[in-house]
Amino acid sequence: MKRQEREAGWARSDVEGDRMLALSRRLESARQRSKYLERLLVLSQVLTTEATKDDWPRRVASRVVKAVGCNWAAFCVAGREVDRIILHRRHGRAPEVTIRPAGFLRRAAGEAWSGCLPLQMRAARFGLPDESCWYLPVQWKQRVYGTLVLSAKGLGHPASCPDRNELLATLAHQVALAADLSELHDKVVQAATFDRMTGAHNRGAWLERAEQRLEAVRHDQRKAALLLCDLDNFKVINDSLGHAVGDDYLIECAAAMTTVLRSADLLGRLGGDEFVIWMEGLDRNVLAGVVERLLTRVSAVSSRFQKRLKADSVLLGISMGVVAVDRNERGQVDQLLEKADAALYEAKAAGRGTWRLARGGSGGNAVA
Repeated sequence: MKRQEREAGWARSDVEGDRMLALSRRLESARQRSKYLERLLVLSQVLTTEATKDDWPRRVASRVVKAVGCNWAAFCVAGREVDRIILHRRHGRAPEVTIRPAGFLRRAAGEAWSGCLPLQMRAARFGLPDESCWYLPVQWKQRVYGTLVLSAKGLGHPASCPDRNELLATLAHQVALAADLSELHDKVVQAATFDRMTGAHNRGAWLERAEQRLEAVRHDQRKAALLLCDLDNFKVINDSLGHAVGDDYLIECAAAMTTVLRSADLLGRLGGDEFVIWMEGLDRNVLAGVVERLLTRVSAVSSRFQKRLKADSVLLGISMGVVAVDRNERGQVDQLLEKADAALYEAKAAGRGTWRLARGGSGGNAVA
């Protein structure tokens, strides 16, 4: 009898021990899950804060490596022209960026591209280290932004946790939210910076950037020029052919000017049919050549619309007032615009379709 009681006691003790062990494991799992979720929350806050920065995609992988503890992570961004794979290693100082043709990521992911769940696969298919990795689709509202690829080595808790898929999916969801926020921010900046019709900088954005350029000219002792451009007899197009045709004319003239300008040149639309350009690093002779090419390109556009007017007495084209700027310039951009406007008035008075250099300058076609 005593032996049976002892055995029953041992059995109860074993059951109780198993229950305590199971409870201990559950508590440890919950503790680790809570800790990991806390790290994901911090990561989400960091990604959201940085989503408004221009180099945001380059930061994602490094932030993920720090948050989840894997050996490396790659943020793979799908684009219209190229796909970018931005790899960050745990002990690396800077991300490694690889450019692939557009569609590379979709082909490499295969059927997983349009999926929603994290999957394990070989990283080599993305041109990454040949080892096992976790593939996390980064998508929001049925749009795939790209993928997040994590090294399975050193991943720690989420790889051994029964909730690993949920945690990894949460990670991908946070990156997708930040990607959507970044794109929304870019659209807001675009709308606030550029003229919707012509793609040139709007008045406020151009003035702000021109002031910065002017300060740089004074500091770095560079040469610059401000070109104020006005389309001749533009009102006639609106009155005769309608505002839709007038809009087309503005768009084509802006596009024609862009073909002459360099990427560093600053094209703005001040309003209506008036454009302004800031250029740097040109001496007077080169500047004169650039101005002549601008006149030629816009005149080619004007000739096509001139035929639609069927009125030879009214000539379309462009007139310009040019101000040469150097380190000795003490005025602000508004004052430079006043000088350019005076030169533009003289170009108009000279018969339109030409340009004048503001008083005080020298060189071809200048006003004494």
